[in-house]
Amino acid sequence: MSKTDKNTPKVPFSLEKIIKGMPEYAYVISNEGRVLTWNKNVETLSEYSEDELSNIFITKLICKKDKDRVAGKFMELIAEAEDKERIIEYCIQTKSGKIIPCLAMRSVVVVDSIKYMVGILIVISKLKNSKEKLDTYIAKIVHIKTQLQDYYRKIEKLHQSEIELKDRLRFNIEAFNSKLINNLPGLFYAYEKVGEKFFLKKWNKNYILDLGYSEEELLNKEAHEF
Repeated sequence: MSKTDKNTPKVPFSLEKIIKGMPEYAYVISNEGRVLTWNKNVETLSEYSEDELSNIFITKLICKKDKDRVAGKFMELIAEAEDKERIIEYCIQTKSGKIIPCLAMRSVVVVDSIKYMVGILIVISKLKNSKEKLDTYIAKIVHIKTQLQDYYRKIEKLHQSEIELKDRLRFNIEAFNSKLINNLPGLFYAYEKVGEKFFLKKWNKNYILDLGYSEEELLNKEAHEF
């Protein structure tokens, strides 16, 4: 099995489940072009085992003459999340060296602010004698991929809304705490213990009014300094 880079993202369970359940040749790759997850059809087509496919670069499955072109289009799509050539034709090379012409439909989905490239392959030889059948098949897969993108766009919006709500709640709590502390009589202060020392972290306005220190001077001051 290929070593997993510590920076390589793990595919969310929901996306992995969708990919593994697809009837086509479906896979997900990372920003760096590593294969993250796929369905069993990809193993059958490529002749590589699960261990051999895990975390390899997708270019290993592309024939030599098409590698640079496909890699370039991949980088464009990942960088811009928009690409005129979402459907690209190239040849894959199996483990035994067999060359198979394919059409690949690729799109970017974003989950928890991480970009993933989702790809679905069509083996051209299976449909080459019927352009109408090919067009119908392409339309079907484009529809599936559009649904997938829309689903994860909604998930990402919900995730972002959750973050914004948590931020607003945190700011409200901090404002409330500051207001409460500043209305306490006398001097209010709180120290944080670091090792054997105590550093001032929180105080009320009376500390500034009565002792004459600025906010900057008070932060992290030790008790004996007063």
